[in-house]
Amino acid sequence: MMNNILLPAVISALLALSPSPAHAQSAAQFEFISNDFRADLTVSQSPPGACRSGFSFDARWGGCVRQSSESGAESRSCPAGQTGTQRRTRSRTVYTHQNGGVQQGSWSSWSSWTGTCTTPAPVTPPAPPTPTPGTQFPIPQSISAMICSSGDPGYSSGGNSLIQSAYRNQLISYYRSFGIAGRCPESSGYSYWLSDWWSRASNAANGPFHDAGGSAAGLQWSTFVNGHMPDAWDDIKRAIDASAARNDEAGQGGVSAANGLCQRAANAAYGAGKTTATYILKSGNQCRVTAVH
Repeated sequence: MMNNILLPAVISALLALSPSPAHAQSAAQFEFISNDFRADLTVSQSPPGACRSGFSFDARWGGCVRQSSESGAESRSCPAGQTGTQRRTRSRTVYTHQNGGVQQGSWSSWSSWTGTCTTPAPVTPPAPPTPTPGTQFPIPQSISAMICSSGDPGYSSGGNSLIQSAYRNQLISYYRSFGIAGRCPESSGYSYWLSDWWSRASNAANGPFHDAGGSAAGLQWSTFVNGHMPDAWDDIKRAIDASAARNDEAGQGGVSAANGLCQRAANAAYGAGKTTATYILKSGNQCRVTAVH
């Protein structure tokens, strides 16, 4: 009879020690065996915060976590002169908590670069064209930087940039009609004579510009000096003629110089020793193949 009296009280006390259903993170199992003389009660309880399937307890992260791996990668172009792309990777462990939080471990060291860098095969230049006697071609800028028209490099910048195009064309025309050869001016001579011409015109314009007919009338300096360019032209022609006389530019010396430029151009275009080329008189910068070897 005593066992029947004490048993309900014991069970009630044990139930009071177990967590309420609303906050239960663990589970308890009761096993009761009784006879008239003895009562045995066995209680077993799972660990606090039992982990769900796929999660395991990890003391480092203070709870139930699931581990996964995250990868990172970067790429780079191959060095200059080569084609291709190289790539390397690294990884880290990601810890996803049962409660939804996420934490990452440290990144591993980068792997070695992988990927092939290829050096392109050298490009074989095409064979030079096969010329025939009578083939014409211009003297290229790489052989001699001649200025024959407004389309040539240096036309507008040669000399003083304020010089009007009419006077630039006038100087080119004088060169083209000069002596036997009639070559276009090279950029150095073109700039030199335009600068000299502008300087002479500026000296002539300086005084008049400062009197009542110049700046007082609202004229621009560049416009005023260009207006005096014709006054200095005769002096420039005499200076050009005197300079040309020293190397026979007006005679056979000018023709020989032009022939030499044409032969250099032919060697570059068709191969050294493959042709003979000469300058076309009065053409400005044109050559003609006269023989093929």
